[in-house]
Amino acid sequence: MVELLAPARDMDCAKAAVYAGADAIYFGLKQFSARMSAGNFDIDGEAETLIDFCHLHSVKAFCAVNTLLDNKELAEALGHISKLYSYGVDAVIVQDLGLIKAVRDNFADLPVHASTQMGAHNVDAVLFLEKLGVSRVILSRELTLKEIKEIGVRARNIEIEVFVHGALCVCYSGQCLFSSFTQNRSANKGKCAQMCRQIYSVDGRESYSLNPKDNNQINRIPELISSGAKSFKIEGRMKSPQYVAVVVSSYRKAIDQGLGEVDRLRLEDVFNRGFVEGYLDSRKRDGLIAYESPKHKGALVGKIISLEKGVARIKLKRSVFVGDGFVVKVGDGEFGFRYRRNCKVGEVIGVKLNVSKGYQDAIVGKEVYRTVSSSVEDFCNGLLRDSKKVKVNICAEFRIGGSFIEFSRKGLVERVEISHVVEALKTETTESAISNAITSFGDDNFVAGDMKIVVSKGLNVSLSEVKKARRELLHRIMVGNRKDSVDVSGWIGDNLVERDKGGCGKIKRMDYVEGDVIVRGRCIGENGSVVNNLGCLREGVKVIGPHINVFNSVAFDLLNDMFSPDFVILSRELTLYQIRDIIRKSRYSNAGVIVEENTPLMYMEHCVSKDVSGCKDCRDVELVDRIGKVFLIEKKDCVNIVRNADRLDLIDMIPRFQKVGVAAVFSDKRLFGKTEKKTKGHFFKKV
Repeated sequence: MVELLAPARDMDCAKAAVYAGADAIYFGLKQFSARMSAGNFDIDGEAETLIDFCHLHSVKAFCAVNTLLDNKELAEALGHISKLYSYGVDAVIVQDLGLIKAVRDNFADLPVHASTQMGAHNVDAVLFLEKLGVSRVILSRELTLKEIKEIGVRARNIEIEVFVHGALCVCYSGQCLFSSFTQNRSANKGKCAQMCRQIYSVDGRESYSLNPKDNNQINRIPELISSGAKSFKIEGRMKSPQYVAVVVSSYRKAIDQGLGEVDRLRLEDVFNRGFVEGYLDSRKRDGLIAYESPKHKGALVGKIISLEKGVARIKLKRSVFVGDGFVVKVGDGEFGFRYRRNCKVGEVIGVKLNVSKGYQDAIVGKEVYRTVSSSVEDFCNGLLRDSKKVKVNICAEFRIGGSFIEFSRKGLVERVEISHVVEALKTETTESAISNAITSFGDDNFVAGDMKIVVSKGLNVSLSEVKKARRELLHRIMVGNRKDSVDVSGWIGDNLVERDKGGCGKIKRMDYVEGDVIVRGRCIGENGSVVNNLGCLREGVKVIGPHINVFNSVAFDLLNDMFSPDFVILSRELTLYQIRDIIRKSRYSNAGVIVEENTPLMYMEHCVSKDVSGCKDCRDVELVDRIGKVFLIEKKDCVNIVRNADRLDLIDMIPRFQKVGVAAVFSDKRLFGKTEKKTKGHFFKKV
């Protein structure tokens, strides 16, 4: 059966997911999460409570430790995973190659899921990750249904996870440097500034030209089930409990029995920028972009048919309810209002709008969208109010010489002996008092199931001891999936030891020829090119490129051990001091860095040129932001590459690179854009 996987930014979202029918949830820590601005969970306490709660309800808990990690962060992240392991976490979601190796070396039975940030979009990349010991791969969102099926057939020994609902990145995940190089907020460190949601001008036309609509594959569930995907993932670690409840319950119903119209409407009501079925039918997805706004669009409920004396008459296409909130957009402005009674489809309602004269004619014919739904709020409140409680079976016996209380659930049996049971001298303890002390859980999670309580006559029983035993037994039931902790300090010390490399000789200067970052189907590259795709890594490759995102010594050594390249180009987001630390603590001396280029900031299937002039006039176009900064969009085999306007220039820093042990520097001497402005990138700026 396919798994339904839901997001949890906090405990309220986790409860909404579990009560709505999720099979698993994924969450992040307050460090090392690709959604650092979500609530996230503290490693000491909150994560433990969350995992216990999920397991109590037979739901799996996956932790996203999915940022790139330098040497210091790698050690700390591995320590966090050791704690998560002891809490019983069901899997960790990882982007960093070094962390994959660290987890595999230390936790043999802990599943590792390769994050979508790893950019697995061909079968060779999936098989490479399987070779590293990854048990599940979260595929890139850009894949078609046909491609998903092909990967499922050819990579049978590894689980496939696909996104089915929520926000779409316009760029291939893990390959976006836009906010990193323009705002010093790295998406690979969980600090994305969402540059795709900004307004831009292309050929003089201003719009949100990089702003994707939201993914909604609710109508494609049967096809996705037949694709071989193991898990359906809902995006939304920034979203509310109401969002989680509505989306999870809708997909639960779609998977189990088929969806009703009410559920479809709820999906529109709770959040959407307009919906699109991802790239399931084509990697060149028409209708992908929401040009007007990156905000919640709402559900279309009607149209304004007239405006007289400030009263708009609206003909309803959908029912509305007391407390609903609505918005009408006209040009750059919008008008919001609430309605105070229930109305049915087809009715015409009148609403007083404070509309200036300039908008009087423009507003007639405009569509009205519901952005706040009272029925959705009622649904979510009911779901949480009627939350599921876990049944605990109880067996207890009270007699002189041997008394106990036993709780059991799904094969887990826990017993506590009761010592203070004596003959009653005056007043005996009644069976009802003992039963009440055992079953008064005072906890939203538990309810008594089957009970067998036997109390001999004429006994005095310490009710305080009974209550203490109850609390102890509930705790044991709650933490039944815990494991022994693992000491990882020795592994860190063995793998991140400082080594004296000696001189590395004269630094080599080479031209940088990027190679394919996005590879459809099978990899057929020559060994002489720079390899920038996981699926194209082969023994004897000459240069491993920066798009593999090598950020620490363990990842650097791993690739050298596996492929024996001439050079490994390190991540573009590293500072000089992080580069020095990688080289000092690795076993190899073949690190490379890029010192000159117009840095590629995004790789997109979305074609901006097509939007402007169609495929017949295919060309490179310029993207201009609000402050007039120009970015070139380069076309390469229909993949759109957004390049930085400011030219990376570290030529004068080559002596410093040589001093820290860099073996080769690479220059892309093609000039893009029209500005002469230069940048040092992250040479001094830590992301």
